[in-house]
Amino acid sequence: MIAKVFGGGEVLEAMSNHFNIGQRNIEIARELLDEIGIPIVGSNLGGNLGRKIEMCSGTGEVRMKFVKKQNF
Repeated sequence: MIAKVFGGGEVLEAMSNHFNIGQRNIEIARELLDEIGIPIVGSNLGGNLGRKIEMCSGTGEVRMKFVKKQNF
């Protein structure tokens, strides 16, 4: 088994600087995968934008695009 890891962006401005949620999620994902012996073969992590992911489970191919921030 192998892993491709995406996300960890600081997309919630009001909370991101204080709690570092995105960075903490990245660290937890890496630690857990390492603990159970699953290598990460691809990743796109961090930043300040969200991501939209499409994955083909038959081939393992992943398509990713960034999602623009919206003001609510």
